[in-house]
Amino acid sequence: MTHEKSPALLVVVIRAALKQWYVAGIGPEGTVTPLVRSERGNLDQYVGQSDDEQLSFLRHRLSGAMQRGCDRLWAKEAKAARIVLIADDNLPDSDSELLQRLADHFHTWMTRPPVTCYRGHGGSTIKDLESLECLVGQPDAPHATCLQSALPDLVRQIDDDDSWEIVLEPKNE
Repeated sequence: MTHEKSPALLVVVIRAALKQWYVAGIGPEGTVTPLVRSERGNLDQYVGQSDDEQLSFLRHRLSGAMQRGCDRLWAKEAKAARIVLIADDNLPDSDSELLQRLADHFHTWMTRPPVTCYRGHGGSTIKDLESLECLVGQPDAPHATCLQSALPDLVRQIDDDDSWEIVLEPKNE
């Protein structure tokens, strides 16, 4: 007999200035479950690369973060019903269209579950959906309502480093 997994939003938050990401699950009732986070500077490797190399690096790095998040959700008897990527600002040292290109890629190639991508204009803007620019994948009303209700708690949890499992990147020797 198979057990049905609970649907959840898988939310990836990018703190642009710190070049760091966080992955959390949000249940249908708006409960935030911190899953994994990177160390600061995890996204540093895109700096100084060509536009296409930046996109390729971020696409692979964030896909890995999403996969880890999906694995953690699955272990908690949940599955991603929608992936939400929120960048609190444009990434430093990149073309102003990099996040749009990244959002377009995920929206085109990751259809199950569907992807929504938002861009903020500074760290404080991720507390409210109205302050974010939807780049792709406008969520349906139930998902938007759930996300909106969970954002203040998500931001509070992001500020608590002890709530998260840290994913360490292997050091290049």
